[in-house]
Amino acid sequence: MPDTHTERPGGRKYKRIDWGKQPLPPCQHGSIVKLEPCEKPGEFDAPTKYGPWTDLCDDHLVEHTFRDSVSGFHRIPSQ
Repeated sequence: MPDTHTERPGGRKYKRIDWGKQPLPPCQHGSIVKLEPCEKPGEFDAPTKYGPWTDLCDDHLVEHTFRDSVSGFHRIPSQ
C-alpha cells in the first residue's frame, strides 16, 4: 500500500492530495508575519499557530505550524 502522508520534522503529518496540473498557490508566509513575501509555491495547506489555515512552502511549514500536527494537506502536482 503506498504511503498517503508526508511527514515533516516535529511529528507533523500531512495527507497527500493529487493537485493535478494546476499551478500551486504561492506561499503565504509574508502575509502571516508581515515580512518579505516568499517566492516558493505553497505546497502545504495547514492550520497555523496564528489561527487560519494557510498555504505554505516546505521551508516555512515548520516555522508556522504546531508540532505533532496531523491536520492539513500536501499538494502533489501530477507529472
